[in-house]
Amino acid sequence: MTISSRKMKTFLVVVLTANSVLLGCQTKHPSDKSLRANSGQDFVSWLQDALRNGDRSAVIAATKFPVQVDDTMMDEPTLTRNYDKVWNPETIKAVMNEVSSQFITGNKFIIGCGEVWFERTKDQQFKATAFGRSAYANAGMSMADCYRVRDFVKQLQAAIASGHREQVAGMLKYPLNFHGQSKTITLHNASETLRNYDLVFSATLRRVVAEQQVHKLLSQADGVAIGDGFIWISEPSEGGPLNVTSIFEPPLHY
Repeated sequence: MTISSRKMKTFLVVVLTANSVLLGCQTKHPSDKSLRANSGQDFVSWLQDALRNGDRSAVIAATKFPVQVDDTMMDEPTLTRNYDKVWNPETIKAVMNEVSSQFITGNKFIIGCGEVWFERTKDQQFKATAFGRSAYANAGMSMADCYRVRDFVKQLQAAIASGHREQVAGMLKYPLNFHGQSKTITLHNASETLRNYDLVFSATLRRVVAEQQVHKLLSQADGVAIGDGFIWISEPSEGGPLNVTSIFEPPLHY
């Protein structure tokens, strides 16, 4: 073997060793890569891995400070001290159960019913910005209310799809105003709803209800709505059962 060949062999060994070291560092410190994920889906997948591996430092690195936790703001040292309270079993469960279809549009994202909020920052990183803030806070609803509303909508979807008209009529709060394209009628009880069922729950409205994804319900001060505000659900904070409180007829070609 010539001297030049020996030098070349040594050079290759050094290069391969250096690459191995760099790859090892990337494996031990995944946070930089994760924070620049291509999408919210990629970020959540990485966050799930970090939680599964118990990598607290990486999870904290993926937080934008100060961060809102319930009704307070926390800096990094405070969050670090209260890590187990912030990342409690309910929050971890919400993250681990998350799927890509549950993200809101734009640069802001929500996990579960508001257990974790995160967004894409100006430097194109993903960071958690809030914990424990209800997705329907603007409607005066807690996270528990949020889950109740989503379950209620699923029940309504199932009842309408299976043609259980009496069950559907029982999910309305009376008197209820139905705002049709040509006129408004007031339904005073379930019997009146059943007599006007095909008018109130037209084929178009039934399709809108069937296509509604529960994580994309519209929420405003008046409550939570299906579609673009065609069926409104409200008053869960009073502790009673949820009800549909008003219905608007969608345009025929909606």
